[in-house]
Amino acid sequence: MSSYKATDFLTGNFIKKEDVQAEDVTLTIANVEPVQFTNADTQQVDRRLQVTFNNDKKLTLNATNLQILIKRFGAHTQNWIGQAVTLYFDDNVTYAGRLVGGVRIRVPKVRAQGPTLVPVADEEADPIPF
Repeated sequence: MSSYKATDFLTGNFIKKEDVQAEDVTLTIANVEPVQFTNADTQQVDRRLQVTFNNDKKLTLNATNLQILIKRFGAHTQNWIGQAVTLYFDDNVTYAGRLVGGVRIRVPKVRAQGPTLVPVADEEADPIPF
């Protein structure tokens, strides 16, 4: 009898915490669109933003991930398109008052580029010997 890891068969269009549990994943935002969810118990409609990445996977943004993107890229979602983000697993994510772990977003740091140093040719070098 063979043994399989059952979670390998949970495929779909959405990023799951299992997708980033082993290692961080850096992806590029390809699209952002609003989505609506209806709570089956209360019938209350909840509006969220959903990000589609360059690998066609989607992530519906919770409040924390939304605030991270707003802080880094601004409130207008057209500024998010083409931006790279790193998805990682955070075991401190809560849902319904329980620690369940989940996907968090981190914006990769951009290295500040210093001035470009141009080498001085020998003939332009200072003739004073030391």
